[in-house]
Parts: sequence; structure tokens; C-alpha cells
Amino acid sequence: MILKKIISLIVRGLSKYLDRFRNVINLLYLNIKYPNSTITFDNYFGRGCVIKCTVNSKLKITNSSIDSGSVIISDHGGDLNISNSFIGRNCVIVARDKITIEPNCQIAEMVVVRDQNHKFGQEGKTILEQGFSVAPITIKENVWLGAKVTVTAGSSIGKNTVVGSNAVVLSELEANAVYVGVPAKKVHSF
Repeated sequence: MILKKIISLIVRGLSKYLDRFRNVINLLYLNIKYPNSTITFDNYFGRGCVIKCTVNSKLKITNSSIDSGSVIISDHGGDLNISNSFIGRNCVIVARDKITIEPNCQIAEMVVVRDQNHKFGQEGKTILEQGFSVAPITIKENVWLGAKVTVTAGSSIGKNTVVGSNAVVLSELEANAVYVGVPAKKVHSF
């Protein structure tokens, strides 16, 4: 019984060390692969994260933890800044214009933040051929986005705001408030 506990502690310690080593190698690789990015070594990226910064785009991630399976992309000239925040499992954050996530934000699992929408409605053209409309997104400091929240192009979320699970943010949300629903509506101020 004691030997089993000792072996378990050794395996957990070794696993933690190997995970830290994997993270440092991943951060080094991303900094070399994407010279337009600033990805500091105080970040933690879980297994299976996809981080991309295409040509003419900017990506800055500092002192943040991004959990397993999340996709973070700055694309087609986009500018994406994440500072001192937590991004949960399987989130998708894609910038074609500008997305700013200020310090101390808590973003739960499966949240989607996209600053673009497909254009549609032109006869004789596919949706792909019609391109995108884009508008910047700002998430101010100390915001908490619950599980499966969607933040759409042109939205702004004020400081100290909580957005409840499954809500869809379509516009500007005031600071120091709680929002829920589709579309997100204020239910409480503090």
C-alpha cells in the first residue's frame, strides 16, 4: 500500500514535469513559427490547443492559461490580444479585425468569440465568394463568460461583468452587471 502511494506520487510529479517541459517547447515553437506574435513564456497552453497567427496578422498572449482543445487564431490581418486571463476547454477565438481580452478575465469552456460574419444574399454568388464583414470586440478587465457564451462581431463587454451560460452577446454590455439569455439582457447591476 505504501509502495503504491510512493509510485503514484512519483508518476504524478514526473507527469507534471513533462507537461511543463512540453509547454515550454510549444511556446518556443510558436514564437519561432509566428514572428508577428508575442507569446510570453509565462503562458500555459493545454494539450491539443491550436494557436495560429497568419501573415500580416498580430497575436499577443501574455501571462494566460489556455485549456486543452481551444483554438486561438489571428487571421487575414487580424489583431488578437489576450492578457493575464483564463480560457477554458474547447473555446474558439478568431480575429480578422481586432479582439482584445483585458486582464483577469475568466472564460469558461466552449465559449466562441469571433469578430467576423459571413456576408450573404448576393444572387449568383456563394457565401464563400461574398466574403466577411468584420467589427472589433473588446472584453474589458475582470469579465466572466459562462460556458458556451457566444460573443459576436462589434460587441463590447464592460469591466466586472458576468455573462451567463449559453448567452449570445450582440452589442455593448454595461460594466458591473449580469447578463443572460439570447440575446444577452441585463438582469442585475452591482
